[in-house]
Amino acid sequence: MTSASAETVPAAEDVAGIAEAVWQSYLGEIHVGIVESGVLQPRPEDDTIAAYVLVGGAWQGGVVLACEHTTAQRLASAMFGIPGPVAESDLGDAVGELANVLGGNVKSLLPQPSAISLPVVTASSVYGPEPPDARDVCTLDLLWQGESLSLLVWTQDGPGED
Repeated sequence: MTSASAETVPAAEDVAGIAEAVWQSYLGEIHVGIVESGVLQPRPEDDTIAAYVLVGGAWQGGVVLACEHTTAQRLASAMFGIPGPVAESDLGDAVGELANVLGGNVKSLLPQPSAISLPVVTASSVYGPEPPDARDVCTLDLLWQGESLSLLVWTQDGPGED
């Protein structure tokens, strides 16, 4: 199988549960809201940090975590126990690590064999390399200590599938 079918697409509720568990392990309480599929709050291009992992194998898709620069500063500070301003490289490490752990947990819900890529961090309002035939599986609005983040899971349909 080279694409997701209705039975293999992770449910938004399962992805929300993963987000809550991962956040609790790394950073404490978080509020997770499931939003209308494909609707992400636009972020200014010069103020966005996004990290994504790609899943390949029996299921094709990606998991993307995006937030504003100030949110990434707070995430890195909390994750690494660094008070005050955090180096830019640490911001990418923090957001990338969270995307990696979230993606790995999402992958565990998917048909095997599947593999996950290393996280890629971008400073852009573009949330990753979604191909033209990608479709959103779920979009989550995350709220942590008053900071907003977006979590998106998308899949790539195979040829001839809807």
